[in-house]
Amino acid sequence: MTKRILIIGGYGNFGSYISKTLARENNITVIIAGRSIEKAKRFIKTIEAANTPEAVVLDITKDLEKALQTIKPDIVIHTSGPFQGQSYDVAQSCINAGVHYIDLADARSFVAGVVALNDTAKKNKVLAVSGASSVPCLTSVLVDYYLPQFEKLESLDYGITTAQKTNRGLATTAAILGYCGRPFKTLIGGQEKNVYGWQSLRMRKYSTLGWRLLGN
Repeated sequence: MTKRILIIGGYGNFGSYISKTLARENNITVIIAGRSIEKAKRFIKTIEAANTPEAVVLDITKDLEKALQTIKPDIVIHTSGPFQGQSYDVAQSCINAGVHYIDLADARSFVAGVVALNDTAKKNKVLAVSGASSVPCLTSVLVDYYLPQFEKLESLDYGITTAQKTNRGLATTAAILGYCGRPFKTLIGGQEKNVYGWQSLRMRKYSTLGWRLLGN
């Protein structure tokens, strides 16, 4: 059975990578959504797809539930950040429509707060996933994978670098700069303590990339 996957921001910075990857699958029809139908259609011409992709106009601030009823996706992937300051309207609309929801948020408060939708999602028998991004998701996967190799894990020091080869869109830049100098809590010695964004800078050497400057 072919699944219909609606990608909000499907021709954008990260959405385009997801769209191109999923479009190759025989059992997926990708629906590229954004505020510009022209951009969506132009992007579709660049995709090698197993099934013909669709282009739709979608504004997440305007009657999203009605749009979902018309488009009829099975899954929505929300890539239109930055998520700092966003409400949970998109997730709630998906849950109300009986559509599975995934977003790429890496904003700590946004990802932590989505738990408030859990009961409604379970009641409507849909999955609502927030934080399917580099820090909340991929980092946790690596930790879970290697954890059995340790008798006890007391501390964790990690860094993520793109080697300057990743496209840097406006939403990504806004998300990164939004943490500069601002406090947020992290576990240090088993206790939650305040640290500050892009402070406590340190150098780390990557085997293939060389030295990189990392911050909180």
